[in-house]
Amino acid sequence: LVRTNQVQKVNKWLEKGLDPNFHSDLGETPLTVAASLADPSQMIMSLYNGGAHLDFRSRDTLTPMHKAAIIGNEKAIKVLLELGAFAEVKDSRLLTPLYYAIINSSSVQC
Repeated sequence: LVRTNQVQKVNKWLEKGLDPNFHSDLGETPLTVAASLADPSQMIMSLYNGGAHLDFRSRDTLTPMHKAAIIGNEKAIKVLLELGAFAEVKDSRLLTPLYYAIINSSSVQC
């Protein structure tokens, strides 16, 4: 579970002007990392409220929705969809999150 203090730290940085749309040294974005958390809702909401673009791609052209589908993170998928993330977005190989959910044997809910 995401600890409240982690979300508070992110909120603090966002309030100080951190742009949540950047790539880490590994090519990930804050939202693609958040989409892999076991309980991502608070972190995703915090980043979104701080200006994170829901379909901002990591360097490998995957969106947070792609990342959540790859690992079968139903909670992340749900919150991203509720916020308006595009479910039919395609990566550089023209593959959708649904494709990744199927090939990775994600749950039916995903």
